[in-house]
Amino acid sequence: MTYDPVAYWRERGETYEAKFVAEAYRDQEAALLDLVRALPVTGLSVLEVGCGFGRIGALIEGLSPEVEYTGVDLSPAMLESARPRIRGELVESSILDFQAHGRKWDVVLAVEVLMHIPPDELAPTVRKLLRLTGGHLVTVDWTTPLPRKRTAAHNFLHDYSVLADVTVPALGWPTPRTVERIPVGLQTIHHLVRP
Repeated sequence: MTYDPVAYWRERGETYEAKFVAEAYRDQEAALLDLVRALPVTGLSVLEVGCGFGRIGALIEGLSPEVEYTGVDLSPAMLESARPRIRGELVESSILDFQAHGRKWDVVLAVEVLMHIPPDELAPTVRKLLRLTGGHLVTVDWTTPLPRKRTAAHNFLHDYSVLADVTVPALGWPTPRTVERIPVGLQTIHHLVRP
């Protein structure tokens, strides 16, 4: 069976939150919040792609009442679960189909999203994320191979050097770019700052 991200996540979104083990993600959440708190931005605007049931969005909004948060997810069930947690805007869309209408956000977050993007869609997805941010792109993804464990069809262990190498000439993002890498367990937080 071929992996279709839209179909997969619309179906999985129905049960994802109920099966989620929150304790396993505390270190990831703490590292993300430390990074966002340290950003030199007042009145922060944040776009989270793949916002799921609002786990990260609620934490980001909790940093300050001035945070302007927008969450995007392709699962209607996940967005419905997020609504009670999120005061900001929630949009049903895939990343590549998302219409920003020229808007940019101070921070674009993609937490455990790129690892679910098929390899042939990774570079276009990164280009889209870079177009959406006016300042910072922060991604969190699985980067360490799992010994003796088979990878699920919806998980890809990408070469994340694409974050530094993908070309977006119209935006003036130079290549290669500097990417801060923060290891968190089997994952890595990648932080790019717009020049």
